[in-house]
Amino acid sequence: MDMRIVFQLVPEEFQRFNLYHLRHDKLQKQQILMFRWSLLIFCMVIGFFMYRNMCPPGTEGFRLWLGIICSFGGMGATGVIMVITLPRQVEKSVRRRIEKQIKAGGLEPFFLPKAVSLEADGIVDVSEATSSRMAYGALQKIAYDGDLTYVYTTAVSAVVIPDRAFASMEEKASFFIELNQRMSV
Repeated sequence: MDMRIVFQLVPEEFQRFNLYHLRHDKLQKQQILMFRWSLLIFCMVIGFFMYRNMCPPGTEGFRLWLGIICSFGGMGATGVIMVITLPRQVEKSVRRRIEKQIKAGGLEPFFLPKAVSLEADGIVDVSEATSSRMAYGALQKIAYDGDLTYVYTTAVSAVVIPDRAFASMEEKASFFIELNQRMSV
């Protein structure tokens, strides 16, 4: 049995997919974690060089402790604050880039009306500008994010399907039950 839904994405849904992927993709998480530690180590190395300049050999007493506190404490605190706020800063940066791309007009094909069909040999995604067919066995996974469902066609791209594409929750359930059955065959 072939099933078909028709809908049009809005920019906010496209942005939500990109942010969802940023938060949940294993490679993205590893890159952010590695960058966080690198940032902290960098701040501590800068703190060490600040300490060496503030406290030449032979420095004693109050000046020594002041140098240690100012250099390691200051740069260490800066590093910790940067590590804590980094994920939010990355999300903010991604959000701004997507908004800029939308305003520049480079993403129109994503926002055209489209039809997604479950056919005998695969899932078909058709709009005025694009057309793609993917065999069920090649689909990566299905992810749910509130009122959006992502059918990953590769590790980094997906067909984004909003709940409003379905006339009812029963239609949505039968669509994804059918898709899951065809993916597992």
